Amino acid sequence: MFLKNKAARLITINADGKSYQILPGNHPAVDVPDEVCKRDFVKALLHCGDLVRESAPEVEEADQDGELEVLRELCAEAGVKVDKRWGVERLREELDKAE
Repeated sequence: MFLKNKAARLITINADGKSYQILPGNHPAVDVPDEVCKRDFVKALLHCGDLVRESAPEVEEADQDGELEVLRELCAEAGVKVDKRWGVERLREELDKAE
């Protein structure tokens, strides 16, 4: 499962001798085992919105490839400097800010 950090701070999850650091901001989602998401700490972070579940980035991009191109073009027309790493969600946010 991929988890994305929506909080303004680093979130570190320690499980089974491994440490998963989930960086805030525009950093990519982190792949963590499904068992990690069953822990109370992670459940609480998901519930309050500090962490969100995301689909695998390569699957998401393949599904939304056409939409990505359209949003990139709309952003360019609106004068937004587009970063190619941005996904659909970020492009929509930047487009909303520009309008």
